[in-house]
Amino acid sequence: MTLCSSAHSTNRVLFVDQSSTLPQTAVKYTEVLDALGIGYDIYDVRTQGGIDHAPLADYVDGAVVWCMPYYVLDKGDPQILAVEDYLASGGNLMFSCVQAFTNCFT
Repeated sequence: MTLCSSAHSTNRVLFVDQSSTLPQTAVKYTEVLDALGIGYDIYDVRTQGGIDHAPLADYVDGAVVWCMPYYVLDKGDPQILAVEDYLASGGNLMFSCVQAFTNCFT
């Protein structure tokens, strides 16, 4: 696991942490990735700011796992636009918040 930076990583999974409690919530997802031996990078929205297309583009051949505790994005949010671009480029996405998925992509 590494914190996502501008340098290209060899990991194929990006874990986007938009939860407010990484030790209690997001760690459950990272434990599974660790147990499976899947390398991943973490993008922490709280410390790194909203994500745009550039970090996501490095994981088109892998996957993005996005953890958020509740719906926090609007349809016009730049992060949603970045996700739409990522998916249009062939990326794979798992949102861990059903409310976010139903509100943004329906």
